Amino acid sequence: MSIARSLADAGITTTALITVDGVSMTFREGTRTVHALERISLTVPRGQFISLLGPSGCGKSTLLRIVGGLLRPTQGQVWLEGEPVGHAIRRRPFGFVFQDPALLPWRRVLANATLLQEIVYRDRHDRDQHVARAKEYLELMGLGAFLDAYPRELSGGMRQRVAIARALAIAPQILLMDEPFGALDAITRDRLNLDLLTLWGRTGVTIMFVTHSIHEAAFLSDVVYVMTARPGRVLARVPVTIPRPRALDVQETPGFVHLVRELRGLLDRGMEG
Repeated sequence: MSIARSLADAGITTTALITVDGVSMTFREGTRTVHALERISLTVPRGQFISLLGPSGCGKSTLLRIVGGLLRPTQGQVWLEGEPVGHAIRRRPFGFVFQDPALLPWRRVLANATLLQEIVYRDRHDRDQHVARAKEYLELMGLGAFLDAYPRELSGGMRQRVAIARALAIAPQILLMDEPFGALDAITRDRLNLDLLTLWGRTGVTIMFVTHSIHEAAFLSDVVYVMTARPGRVLARVPVTIPRPRALDVQETPGFVHLVRELRGLLDRGMEG
């Protein structure tokens, strides 16, 4: 049976870029069993900014890793353009950004941003194109004067900008971001949220973004999926109708305040399981 026929029989649309279908995840550590996720189903249209919002320990990061093919679920399946993600990862469709930028201290900024190209691309012409792209992203994020700096010479926000440029330089279809700004101060976080929206608008990349911040999810997203406490389940899919482009002062508008209140109420329900 073809993949397309299997999807149709399961009632899954192939128009979404990402389809998560009935994903559950159980970890076993010795005699201890942890039920991390339970029957997660969601879709991500191409080019959208999707946030996963939920309490600590609800499985948001686990779900992100399953989507990216880094973990295999206990049950269920993830599809990328109608193809099982385990097959699709051979096309390297994903870029990853984690809370820790994980820069190599002995490499300068541009060399860190091009590290993935050196690993992934053997063809010199392709690699040169991606190096040029990494440099462009670094300059767009205000790091043009720091291409030869070492990570120790950068602030936390600047190091995270390097990590984002590194992920985008391979031109991924999907950027998976796991609380990338969670360790930063509020001012730096606001600035990086704006920078991220600018890059997203320029690249058209699809983004899945994990956060604990209600305001961040509301400000960045097209859709917010609110998850329950462990085992993580999708409690609600909340479309964000606030017009784009968005500036920080949109957070003072009645529509934004109402959205934050709605998301907070859902999170409170989700904490109850």
